[in-house]
Amino acid sequence: MKKCAEASIHQLSPYQIVCQNCRGTRAPSINVIGGRRIDARECSMTPRDIEEYRALRSAITARGTARAWVVMAGLSVWAALIFASAALSSVPAAMLVPLLILAASFEGVFGLHVGAERIGRYLQVFHDDRWERTAMAFGQPLAGTSSDPLFLLVFGFATLINFMSVVLLGAVQVELVVIGAAHLLFLGRLLAARVSLERQRAADLARFGELFRDQA
Repeated sequence: MKKCAEASIHQLSPYQIVCQNCRGTRAPSINVIGGRRIDARECSMTPRDIEEYRALRSAITARGTARAWVVMAGLSVWAALIFASAALSSVPAAMLVPLLILAASFEGVFGLHVGAERIGRYLQVFHDDRWERTAMAFGQPLAGTSSDPLFLLVFGFATLINFMSVVLLGAVQVELVVIGAAHLLFLGRLLAARVSLERQRAADLARFGELFRDQA
């Protein structure tokens, strides 16, 4: 136990927190907080466990940064296509291309966020991560302080602008119906993503809990 604690202290930064449940036992876990060891009966944390923990925490950070860049890049390409279509007086059907860019950008953002959340639940179950446990138990913050990790409002507003461009290009009734259906389909995808996002944490936590019990 002493060697495990010392290894954890030397390999972690002063501000990292690692809490590893002892697999297969009910023994208390060990915490390393700012280089101070908290007493525990047993510790099964190996150098591999520590490396896995640090890699996964870095992956969460990287995915969060990449998510913002995907939004910025996707919206930049979308705006460029919108202006190009207006300048060239393109046919209304051409506005399906900017819509496709919006959809592709959103799917990239959604995949990055879902992956980061899933990693967080893994750390919560298999590493007893204090931050993940606290963040999940914290619940809804005060009104007006919550964030939109999927940028749903941004994508929704961009979709409305995209459809207004179709109207301004002089689309006939058939074009309005077909192209409008494509826009409604994407808006429906945004709503479905919001619903799944609200359920993901609990679902992933339950599933990882089952896997942890099967391995114990």
